[in-house]
Amino acid sequence: TLSSSSAASDVYKRQVMFILKSTRRIKRLFPYGKRALSTSTQTSTDTASVLQKVEKHLDRGSNKASLEVAKLNNQLQVVSYPCVSATSSVTLFVNGGIRLEKPSTLGVTQFLKHFAFKDNLMKYGAQLVRELEEHGIELTASVTREGLAYHLESPNDSSLKYVAGSTLSSIILGEYREWVFKHVKKSLHREAEANSSDPLVALFEGLHREAFKGQPLGYPLHIPSYAIDAITPKIIADHTVEIYNPSNLLLVGSGLTLKETRRIGEGLFLSQHQSTIHPISEYHTTYSGGQFTLPGKTDTFLSIAYSGIPVKDLNRHVASIVLQAVLGSGSNVSQEGFPGSGVSGRLARNLVNKHNWIKRASAINFSYYDAGLFGVYAQAEPGNAEELGEALHNSLKDIGTSRVTDSEVEKAKAIAKSHFLRSIEDRENLNEFIARHAAIGQNISPTQFIEAIDNVSAKDVYDVAVKILSSAPTISATGDVWGLKKF
Repeated sequence: TLSSSSAASDVYKRQVMFILKSTRRIKRLFPYGKRALSTSTQTSTDTASVLQKVEKHLDRGSNKASLEVAKLNNQLQVVSYPCVSATSSVTLFVNGGIRLEKPSTLGVTQFLKHFAFKDNLMKYGAQLVRELEEHGIELTASVTREGLAYHLESPNDSSLKYVAGSTLSSIILGEYREWVFKHVKKSLHREAEANSSDPLVALFEGLHREAFKGQPLGYPLHIPSYAIDAITPKIIADHTVEIYNPSNLLLVGSGLTLKETRRIGEGLFLSQHQSTIHPISEYHTTYSGGQFTLPGKTDTFLSIAYSGIPVKDLNRHVASIVLQAVLGSGSNVSQEGFPGSGVSGRLARNLVNKHNWIKRASAINFSYYDAGLFGVYAQAEPGNAEELGEALHNSLKDIGTSRVTDSEVEKAKAIAKSHFLRSIEDRENLNEFIARHAAIGQNISPTQFIEAIDNVSAKDVYDVAVKILSSAPTISATGDVWGLKKF
């Protein structure tokens, strides 16, 4: 974070100067940069020498580091982002996620997420946990519509390099024993019960189902209860043979050099089964639009969306992110919101501040490899569904008829960059960002993404808005939906 600007680098140098004057035990204060600083701290306190090494180390910082890419002999693609960080991390990214499921295997990806922490062919679950905790390593697993990710992170990169290969291999070589399988099913039933009472889960699941009818992007992200009991250990095993193929995997290391990341990748036990999965470049999703309602005894939750911009269309994808910031995005776009959360955006000005029965409103932007959804959602007090629908529809029409000003775009770009940089402070988010773009041949670093945001103009934002609004709308509503009109 300190190295994200030249001004921050100057602050860092001044801190080094102060420390040099006050103590010689600098090595203890720089555990992450000891390779760059160890020589000077052990043999000399020469200020110029240490500052030179600090400058060299900062060149690997998040503002200057570039991606390094390689393809291993086992056909696994590895990507390294050797940035300065308090931690080192590695993520095994499985392309496809939910969209690789079939109607008969809905929810199998969520099973795999849970099995990451259970017994497998190489290790017992308790052994895996003990080994990771002894080294201070955290293991997490996450599922999106386009990916399944296993993430390892540690403040000690030498421990991570030692453990990561065997841990990821043990996950890939999972053994789906019946008693462990029953335990995972219970966990998933609890999750499904919790999700069934969350109106936002139902809202966005319905939005995707209507927008991409009968296609994988329309499948539920959160496994429904009825699908859990239909999954068997054999279905899981057959699915892993397909998805854990080198051609469908990406290994991303941040805070690690390419050599270190390669070494982890070369130690993985990967299937050489000829997968039938199509390359990402062959994905093709058709947007259709429609309307979904789920009545309930809660507030009104309503979303209106249109066909969005896919990630592969990078420049327009970035412009859509700025457009989202123009409208206002985030859970706190409300009358009690705080600066930086979108309280000065168009939704706040034209919706939340004008209608005291609207509790919050936010722009949404779901971007996938070959498709997307862009729109708004809002939460309102019961009894206002009809008025809310008209207000949301008019707020979206406004961006297609009222040109965005230069000052609006400059402010929106600052907000978009802030949201992005704060997001990638989480190394799991950083690695997933790198993997998603690398999977379609966009080897783009965070610095390059920030530059792409800077290059967006008011005309780019307006053109993207016009393109988005040229498609048919998709409506999703939950809670008190009485009076809501057909769009």
